[in-house]
Amino acid sequence: MIDYPHEISMIVKRLRDRDADPTFADAPVLDSYARISKIMNAGDDEKTDRQTLDILRNIEKRHARLGEILTDDKRSAWKRHGKRPAWSKLLERIANGDTHGVVCWHTDRLMRQPWDLERLVSIALDRKENGFVVGSCFGDRRLDNGDDLFLLRILTAQANKESEDKSRRLRAKNEARRANGDARNGASAFGHRTGDEISDEQLELEREALKWGILAILDGESLGAVAREWNKRGLTTRRGVKWNALNVRQCVILARHAGLLEFKSVVIREIADAETVRIVSADTHAALMALFASRSRGRSHGGAEHFLSGIIRCDECGRAMVGSREKRRNGTVVRAYRCPPQGCRGVGVDAHVAERWAAIRIAETLSEPENMERISRMRAALSDVEHKIGMYETAIADLHAKARKNVARYAYYADQALAMEDLMAPLLAERARLVSAALSTEVVSGDVEQLRHEINDGSPEHRRRLARQALPDGFYVARVGRSRRLRGDEIHVRFSTKRHEATKRVAE
Repeated sequence: MIDYPHEISMIVKRLRDRDADPTFADAPVLDSYARISKIMNAGDDEKTDRQTLDILRNIEKRHARLGEILTDDKRSAWKRHGKRPAWSKLLERIANGDTHGVVCWHTDRLMRQPWDLERLVSIALDRKENGFVVGSCFGDRRLDNGDDLFLLRILTAQANKESEDKSRRLRAKNEARRANGDARNGASAFGHRTGDEISDEQLELEREALKWGILAILDGESLGAVAREWNKRGLTTRRGVKWNALNVRQCVILARHAGLLEFKSVVIREIADAETVRIVSADTHAALMALFASRSRGRSHGGAEHFLSGIIRCDECGRAMVGSREKRRNGTVVRAYRCPPQGCRGVGVDAHVAERWAAIRIAETLSEPENMERISRMRAALSDVEHKIGMYETAIADLHAKARKNVARYAYYADQALAMEDLMAPLLAERARLVSAALSTEVVSGDVEQLRHEINDGSPEHRRRLARQALPDGFYVARVGRSRRLRGDEIHVRFSTKRHEATKRVAE
């Protein structure tokens, strides 16, 4: 049996010795490229290793030096938006003139889309160097030769058609399999089994947990609470992953729990052994799906209880804090703002204290005579930013249109579009900052009492808009250790509109 890594390393050593050999001083540099869409089973030799070994043997027979050994494992060359890091590096090396050709096992390993070939041709010919080679273990093609280029285009189109035919056959096979009631796809679903992968006791635990979870969600329990309960019971997904709100939702919505066969969100019929498979009734499943359909996607900032979420920030890590309800040892539930898990976690503040300080600050800021003038200036800046962004977006759209029409200069137009997107990025960030300040909302200026009334009794959305106008960049809260509690008016030292200022005050 061939020891692929050892064989490859021996050939690479011999090829690298050519770099110091005067005989190969003027020899072309050839890169090796291998690719496979799927990694084989552990018991098999990796096909990329086999490809690389054959490629290096091919290069060794040539009067050439070895460039880079490039490999794209588990990467498709047919997917329209598929990412191939090694392929991208190859194009970069061609553009920089670091290589004079590439050798692959077969051209379908290198390209399966016509536009990939045209990009390679465009970059190679832009160097104005003749003789760029696209080699393989079955023959070479030179890009400056019209006949070779014609054959490359035919081979790439053939590889493209082969991939499309295979994809079409697989889609038809899977659709027929699902339509016939075979819902298996890898591991069996949580609460079900297709063989002897789990014991009867484990299956019963999962089914009981599923039924409890579905009914609990219909009774108003959150997905996170169900996930915590399942984790507490020691249950995991069939892949051994702990439960969270996302994978709980993906699990409970399966129509299979109601003994139904579903295809593309449409219930086709009952499963053959529905009575054995069913965990909840069809009506319960329908009610659950209706509940999920009625919910808004995502979570909006500034709910009825925590209108400062995302506005108040942790003075230590700078992250936006989120509102929460916390249960204390005496059983009382209090509202608070706390640093998120991605931050330092240790900073929290009572919601009433933070909102009281924010109300005072908002009233003081918005009652200043120059407040409306400041907002007018920011609106003018927003209009100017929107105009510039519009110009960039029009130019980028024109560049993309030119790239589609002129394939030979695709890389040039694509690079210009990326450069414009980089220039537009700061403008997008500035627009987001100005828009987040709610500049489209008029506020009463000069009447402190009226502002305080609006802050204390207004709707959550209105209170949040006022906070965004008065504190467009948010404000910061400093940590207070357990050994020290700030009382009364001293609580104001804990907050500041500038980062680290509040921490210094607390330390003093």
